[in-house]
Amino acid sequence: MKGPNCRTVVATILIAIGSGCSQPETIVIQPDLTLLLPPRPVLPRIQETELRCLTQPTYDRLYERQRLVREYSETCEAIVRSTAPKVNGADAKSKK
Repeated sequence: MKGPNCRTVVATILIAIGSGCSQPETIVIQPDLTLLLPPRPVLPRIQETELRCLTQPTYDRLYERQRLVREYSETCEAIVRSTAPKVNGADAKSKK
């Protein structure tokens, strides 16, 4: 089976094998999303004398609650900061 048919079959096989090894181009689309970080609220201070009436278990729960709220707000702030555009390797919001 010599002739144009044989060459066509060989060329088709080589093209099929060669194209199967190439990887498709990956396109990354960055959304234009910049969130604004609201200022932290000024929390009222609580004096030690105001906490004396609490039992130790109640005080421990209050302390744990405040710790969890603080960690949650810090996580949310980190997410908002991560949306800020980078300028020369630094956050745009950190430059003032």
